[in-house]
Parts: sequence; C-alpha cells; structure tokens
Amino acid sequence: MEFIIKLMTWNNYCYQSFMRSILLTVFVLITQLAFAQKDLIGIRGGLNWTDVINDSPFENSDPSTGFIGGISYERQLESGVYWGADFLYAQRGFEDDLFPGAFDPCIGCLRVAAPVNNQFNYDYVSVPIQIGYTFGNELKFFADVALVPSWLVQSDIEAGDFFSQEIEGVDSFDLGSQIELGTSYEISENWHLFGALGYFHGLTSITNDRYFRDNKIIHRSIGLSFGVKYELNRG
Repeated sequence: MEFIIKLMTWNNYCYQSFMRSILLTVFVLITQLAFAQKDLIGIRGGLNWTDVINDSPFENSDPSTGFIGGISYERQLESGVYWGADFLYAQRGFEDDLFPGAFDPCIGCLRVAAPVNNQFNYDYVSVPIQIGYTFGNELKFFADVALVPSWLVQSDIEAGDFFSQEIEGVDSFDLGSQIELGTSYEISENWHLFGALGYFHGLTSITNDRYFRDNKIIHRSIGLSFGVKYELNRG
C-alpha cells in the first residue's frame, strides 16, 4: 500500500511538472509572438469593375465601374502570416439595355421603341476579414483570402435620361468571399505604399420575396486599389 501511495504521489508530481512545462512553453511562445508582431493601419482607394451572376432577367448584363475605399487594420507575425480587417465603402452594380417600363408599367406608357441603358447601383459598407501571407524585405508581396460581410447603404437605378429612382426591397445584407494579391514598398521606417488586385464573388443573392422573387442576382467584381499603411510598432 505504501508503494502504491508513493507511486501515485510520484505520478502526480510528474503530471504537475509536465503541466508547468507546457504552460511555460505556451507563455514563452505567446511572449515571442507578442514581440514579433507588427500592427499596421492604413487607408486605401480604387476602382471596382462589377457585374452580377443571374439566371434572369439580366442574362445579358454588362459590367459597371464604381468606387471602393476606406481604412484597414492588419496584424503581421514575424513568420509572414497576417490577419486583419478593412472597413470599406464599396459600389457594386451592373448595366443592362432594357425597354423603359420593363418593370414599371407606368414608365412603359412612354412607348419608346429602342432599349435604354439602365444602370443598377448598389452601395455597401463592407468589412473584409482577411488572413494571408507576405514575404520580402523593402519590396514585399502578399496574398490573402477574406470573408466579406456587407450592409446595403443605398440602391438606385438610372435609366438613361428618362428617370432615376431608388430601388426598394433589395436584401440589406450580402455575404461574399475574396482573394487578393498585391505588393508593398517600405518608403520609410514606418510607412508602406501598396497596391492590390482583388476578386470578389458573392455567396448570397440580393433577391428576396420583395425583389425579383424566384431569381438569383449575385455580385462579383474585380477591384484595383492603392494606399498607404503606417506601422504602429516594429517587432
């Protein structure tokens, strides 16, 4: 019995020593990561070439151009892995040649024979949540993927010179994914210029029971942006 008690005591001592070692190792790793990380804030702006994927009625839609820009935050580890988020104003939409009154019988009273270019505009506040990898010294290259939740700010349609009006019923929340490639250059100890090319693809449709029921309209876009980042701390 005494031997069993001693054995259990020894096992307990070994277990406690092992746990202390694990906790110490985790603490050391966290400490190293804390000192080996960089925090960057920035601003960016550029152009969005945007279109939609749909089954109908805009099967022959054409891309339109909009603005994309805002602020960003990024935490970068010494290994080159980084994560962060942007807070952006993103203009999306598309163009299509439609007869006036195609969706409004009153406008159809105009009896215009030729189709008119219709510009569908959807403006969002987007928050891409990113994880990526960067490498290089003064000149760096980076790539990241992101989940992009967006909230509708306004939507409208411009039908040539005939009318411009707000679009009602559009789904107020949109979710998409994004892949981005870019490069940055360190112009001073804490300042970085960068440029990025990104592809966005919606995961949800902006339609619902009040807006083109039984149809799917999904945003997609290619964005080119430039900006500057400031390094808050150097690891």
